[in-house]
Amino acid sequence: MTARTDYVIRRGLRSPRSAAIAGIIYSILMTTGMVLTDNITRDVPQDITKEWLEAWSNTASVAITLVPFAGIAVSVYILILNYRRTHEQTGSDGLSVAD
Repeated sequence: MTARTDYVIRRGLRSPRSAAIAGIIYSILMTTGMVLTDNITRDVPQDITKEWLEAWSNTASVAITLVPFAGIAVSVYILILNYRRTHEQTGSDGLSVAD
C-alpha cells in the first residue's frame, strides 16, 4: 500500500462514526438473534414434534448464523475504541512496530 492509502485506512478506523456503525450493527444482529431464539424456546419440550421442528428450523438457522456476524461487529467496535484510546494516550498512530 502507498502511504496515502495507509493514511486513509487509518483515518477511517479512527473515526467515531466507524465505532458507532459497528456498535449499531452489533446491537441489531445480536438483538435479532436473541428475539428469534426467544421465539423458538417458548414451547415446552412436551410440545415439540416433527412438525414443530420443521416449522422452526429456518428461524433457528437464521439465529445461529447471525451470532458470528455479531461477534465480528463487536470485535471491530472494540478494535476501533482501542485504536482511538492508544492514539490519544501516545499521540502516535499506535500501529508502528518497535525496531
